[in-house]
Amino acid sequence: PYDAAVWQAALDELARLSAADAAPWVAYGTSGTILQAATTNPTLGAGTTWSAHYRRQSAVSTMVTVRMQFTIGSGFNAGSGSYRFLLPFQASANAIAGGCGSWYINDSGTQFRTGTVTINSLGIYCELVFDGQTGGPISSAGPGTAWATGDNIRIQLDYEPQ
Repeated sequence: PYDAAVWQAALDELARLSAADAAPWVAYGTSGTILQAATTNPTLGAGTTWSAHYRRQSAVSTMVTVRMQFTIGSGFNAGSGSYRFLLPFQASANAIAGGCGSWYINDSGTQFRTGTVTINSLGIYCELVFDGQTGGPISSAGPGTAWATGDNIRIQLDYEPQ
């Protein structure tokens, strides 16, 4: 039989969960921590813009969604070595096993480049690996050509934190 009170309670709970799903994006990191390199950290410098945000996918989910964006400015210093990008929370052991997102780089004036986001063995950084190519993650050498003013990096990933 139809019980209006039970149905209304279910609808109220669904509305509550939907509101929780609309959790705001939370900024994290600093210009000196968000992008690091294996040997010498890059400095973002004058004109470089960046943002790093995360949110929980829902109130009942353990998954975290992360979005980052960098636009290289004239004061950017590439540092040296493979790049890694700080995660807002340490990843679970399950998240370290494989790819968890995608990225693209507008290699300004050259071409768009794409790849897979992986989480490194420490579980505190993600790395950007080129699709269809061998070798390690992107690095201070650039996305195919040397980093230049106007190059743009966009990263999106989902992972399970500890």
